[in-house]
Amino acid sequence: MSLIHSVDSIKLAEEINRQAKKNNTVTDILLELNISGEESKFGLSPDEIDGFMEGFSAFSNVNLKG
Repeated sequence: MSLIHSVDSIKLAEEINRQAKKNNTVTDILLELNISGEESKFGLSPDEIDGFMEGFSAFSNVNLKG
């Protein structure tokens, strides 16, 4: 089993899903959040989480673990 840390965009999650599907696997991921709003930090802002989850629901080869 693999776990990918620091997924910070729907585009990255989509690519992970595509590769996992191609390899007939399911990959666990952890989201990277930027709750402080610092521009020097990476991650989804709190405002982006709902949109991410809407897009993420279409992925069948990725599990969101945290």
